Amino acid sequence: MSDVQVWSVSEVATQVYFLKMGGLSFEQIAARFGMTVDQAITAYRERVTTAAMVFGEDKRDMITQLELDRLDALQAPHWGPATDMQEPDIKAGEFVLKVMQHREKLLKLGDLSANTPETVARVLVVGGNQAEFIEALQSGRNQHLAGGTPEDGDDPQEG
Repeated sequence: MSDVQVWSVSEVATQVYFLKMGGLSFEQIAARFGMTVDQAITAYRERVTTAAMVFGEDKRDMITQLELDRLDALQAPHWGPATDMQEPDIKAGEFVLKVMQHREKLLKLGDLSANTPETVARVLVVGGNQAEFIEALQSGRNQHLAGGTPEDGDDPQEG
């Protein structure tokens, strides 16, 4: 009889997921299953994706929080060196940016509609002297408070 264990893809993905939750690195997991690190990462992602589709909202929130906590743990030792104002560590900064990109994907922050107030940037171009600058700022503030723009006909300065 052979000592070779045969695993289905979903069984491997589940095992990879729980080993990763247990704190093993993808390198350790890959060695355990005789696969590449990329294959271990793919299996892990497959399991997380499947879990997110199958489980209810509370389980998805739990999985998302677990991943956020892991990203925090990964980022924490690099944040200080990356943000050191006297001698910033460029490699640490690049690492922190990569972690931030993963967080953005996880939270789907890049999927915000371009038409939502959170994603609309208003630019106020001001020239001239200080009085014109202050007037333009106040005009922009009034438009924001009124919820409109002069193009909408909601300019509070008009009658």
